[in-house]
Amino acid sequence: MERRKVLFCSWNIVGEKDVIAGIKECGFSVDMYGDKPVSLDYDVQYMRGISDILLKGGYHYCFSLNFIPIVSRVCQILHIPYISWSVDCPEFMLFSKTLSNSCNYIFLFDKDMVQKFSPRNPGHVFYMPLGTNMKRWDEIKVSEQERKKYQTEVSFVGSLYTEKSKYRSYKMDKELPAYLRGFCNGLVEAQLKVYGYNFLDDVVTEEMAQEFKKYAGWDDVPEDYEDVTKETVANDFLGLRCTELERIRLLQKVAESFRLDLYTQSDKNFIPSANYCGVVDYALDMPKVFRCSKINLNLTSKSIKTGVPLRIFDIMGAGGFLLTNYQQELPEYFTIGQDLDIYESEDDLIEKIHYYLDHEEERIQIAENGQKKVRECYTWKQRIEDIMAIMEQVR
Repeated sequence: MERRKVLFCSWNIVGEKDVIAGIKECGFSVDMYGDKPVSLDYDVQYMRGISDILLKGGYHYCFSLNFIPIVSRVCQILHIPYISWSVDCPEFMLFSKTLSNSCNYIFLFDKDMVQKFSPRNPGHVFYMPLGTNMKRWDEIKVSEQERKKYQTEVSFVGSLYTEKSKYRSYKMDKELPAYLRGFCNGLVEAQLKVYGYNFLDDVVTEEMAQEFKKYAGWDDVPEDYEDVTKETVANDFLGLRCTELERIRLLQKVAESFRLDLYTQSDKNFIPSANYCGVVDYALDMPKVFRCSKINLNLTSKSIKTGVPLRIFDIMGAGGFLLTNYQQELPEYFTIGQDLDIYESEDDLIEKIHYYLDHEEERIQIAENGQKKVRECYTWKQRIEDIMAIMEQVR
């Protein structure tokens, strides 16, 4: 029996190789199209290239991580189902009007995103949480020398968002008039005190967003995109600002009381008490960090409203103990206090770190429980099977 074929459009998203492996495990033949479009919306040469391959290859599906409008344009013309699975949030490309194309089958890992984008293409937007590659984690071996290198009390792998914060890069502390700057800073500080719920989308009005834009001065979106001024202010400016300040403040507090190994490309001057370790290779060294650290922290970006980020599955899959902020969807997949644990405030974070450093057996057992849960329920292969089951139902 001929294997079904998938053309995977790559654009260097973290996890692509693992998802491709999961697709292959499900019995599909996978070819990768790795050309990079000049624009994710329009690029004649890219469109011709991918069109030629799709026409000649007899592919059942075109697939990508995150939504790529230019791929949707091609698949719409050729009547080939296009599966996109978002692993990032926010994802600006979802505001493209190509989202409504009938060829699209959009899978989102955050239920808030599903609720927002489902009306834009009814029957073609679905909820699908993320997973991890247990086969790869199991192949990772840690030598005694590496164990000494990566062993620490607490570790954090990720950006401080200082280089990603548009509020910082656009110098909004100087550009905004005093009354608007005060209002925005008040919103950010209020949000920082609330764990498990992001209210910025609810309180940023269209009028306030339009006024903010006058001082920020970013370029208008292309004509075939929805007006995203409100979303841009709430998520790209204030949301990322919240993430930046939260990570700096929490990690500085941790570093003052414990040995904190920080794996990041962000400026080390923001948390001088931390042990800066630079960037770490996602596939080879990151799982060793997770496995050797006594406590691994996850601080979810404020732009992820309810969903479970990829980092959580990766830490647990690699066998690390996870201490994370609360996300609304977490209890749907894991038992808090048994598979992982959460913190609900700055003080609670410090208390939980003290507790789990003092209770090694409990900490190790939770890490083992978490890895077992991920292995049994949340691998990429299992997620791909779920996606393909949905595709069989709706087509």
